[in-house]
Amino acid sequence: MLLSKAVQRTLRPSTYRNYDNDDVGMGCAEKSADVDATRGDCCWSVMPETTNEDGVAVDAAVWWANATPQIIHAVQIIEQAFDEYSMEQLALSFNGGKDCTVLLHLLYHVCRSRNLPMSKLTCLYFVTTDCFPEIDQFVQSCCERYGVTMVSVDKSIRKGLEEQVDKGIKAVFTGTRRSDPGGETLDFFKANDPGWPKLMRVFPILDWTYSDVWDFFRIASVPYCSLYDLGYTSLGNRSNTLKNPLLLRRLPDGTATYYPAYMLRDEAQERLGRPQVRLLGKSPVSCTNL
Repeated sequence: MLLSKAVQRTLRPSTYRNYDNDDVGMGCAEKSADVDATRGDCCWSVMPETTNEDGVAVDAAVWWANATPQIIHAVQIIEQAFDEYSMEQLALSFNGGKDCTVLLHLLYHVCRSRNLPMSKLTCLYFVTTDCFPEIDQFVQSCCERYGVTMVSVDKSIRKGLEEQVDKGIKAVFTGTRRSDPGGETLDFFKANDPGWPKLMRVFPILDWTYSDVWDFFRIASVPYCSLYDLGYTSLGNRSNTLKNPLLLRRLPDGTATYYPAYMLRDEAQERLGRPQVRLLGKSPVSCTNL
């Protein structure tokens, strides 16, 4: 499947932030006013254009030729979903984690290429009483940045999905990857398990690795939740989420601190700070697999 020319036209060259070991707390692109603009890597920015850093119009195909296979394939899956379902039948499970943030950004570009308002895309935020305040703040900032309508769901996942089905939702985008619990049995389009609301789950970044996700953030300068800069590599609730001990470091004065999440070398240890993982049926749902 080839990408539409409209999607290709949303690409522009952007900048790459050079992180070092002392850049903890500076992961969010919105905080990176000192980004080095001398390097023009191909990526998707929040406000896409088809000009280079000097304001000169460029051939979008040139930039698209340098896009990663992971981005290309993810957008193909998203476009397939938009071909099969109307905007009103689609929803995104979004709880502020790194994976669904990547997905939100990709969805933004597909919607823009098709002249579809992001405000028509239902974003489901499953609220808990034990959520990190940083996550709540980040979710709110994403609503403003991308112009999405966030639906806060304070019921169980099952009941919340049942309500959305009753409102006409037929498919839900989720940010689950194969390395997530149960992810190895999934396909890019997979119906909910028996006993759950009748929905199609769509997994555009299913084959992305942990490194793929962070490469996307760092190259594209896409903002992400600040907790990832504090040593958390997988986010859940405060009661079941710890900083990843593999990122612990000691300053010369003996003070304990943590490297940011993107510096984790052993991707198999992404969930080392998550002793418990909730599942939807037999397969994970991304709002609890962030």
